[in-house]
Amino acid sequence: MLLAELKALGTTDMVVPNYDLRAWRPEQPMRFRVYVEAFIGPRGQPGEDRFSFDVCSPLWFADHTSPRGFEFMRMIVMDRWSYPILERAISDLCLRTTGPDWDTIARRLAMLSDWEFEGYTEFQSP
Repeated sequence: MLLAELKALGTTDMVVPNYDLRAWRPEQPMRFRVYVEAFIGPRGQPGEDRFSFDVCSPLWFADHTSPRGFEFMRMIVMDRWSYPILERAISDLCLRTTGPDWDTIARRLAMLSDWEFEGYTEFQSP
């Protein structure tokens, strides 16, 4: 049985100076939102895929309700910002996500995140 492993965390979110999640401190640690990219691959093997999440606090979420009255989202909700807690949460998710092969694991992770290869199909030449 294959396991997933968190290899790195990053962001392309403009609210994070120098895109450094480890050093980022939101102005209000209990009211924040940030876009996070988790690079996850097979445990003990080279390679990884990118899985993305919106990470926010309940207070931020309450302040930003949808004008349509609903929203479809893949997110992690944290009481307050903490890089170590975020890293542990995603690492724990990886440890609990197993499968016979990487594709199975990636599809299971994609149920909770945006996977870079979600919906991908190989090009078939005519």
